[in-house]
Amino acid sequence: MFTEGWVEFKDRRIAKAVARSLNGQILGGKKRGYYHDDLWNIKYLRKFKWGHISEKLAYEKAAREQKMRTEISQAKKEANFYIENVEKSKVIDAIEKRKGKKHKMVDSQSELNKNLKAAKVVNKEFRQRKVVRDAERKTMAGKSQSISSSVLSKVF
Repeated sequence: MFTEGWVEFKDRRIAKAVARSLNGQILGGKKRGYYHDDLWNIKYLRKFKWGHISEKLAYEKAAREQKMRTEISQAKKEANFYIENVEKSKVIDAIEKRKGKKHKMVDSQSELNKNLKAAKVVNKEFRQRKVVRDAERKTMAGKSQSISSSVLSKVF
């Protein structure tokens, strides 16, 4: 809870003496008082004019106002961005709703076509190989071995 204040004296020597004597002293007051244990922090400012204080205060005020303007502009940008996104989402939802209606119509037509196809059941027949018995398999294997050995013997 720092509080800043300035005091002006007519005589420079008195200002220096007051600053030296009060700097670091306890404010005092009643023992249970709020300010009993607080300390004075006094400094003599050499070559200081009141115009410096007013300039500093004006600069700090301008800095605060500039900061406030930037914060407000940032908040406006965020609000506009949010509003644009909400409007875009509404448009997208409307488009999807229209597409959904079209898909429902197409889906209902495709279901009718499926029901008609299901009503027309077509039995298809697939050709299968004949079952080969073990005896036939052995004779076929012997023929293939003799053919492969005759071919290999001619090559080498």
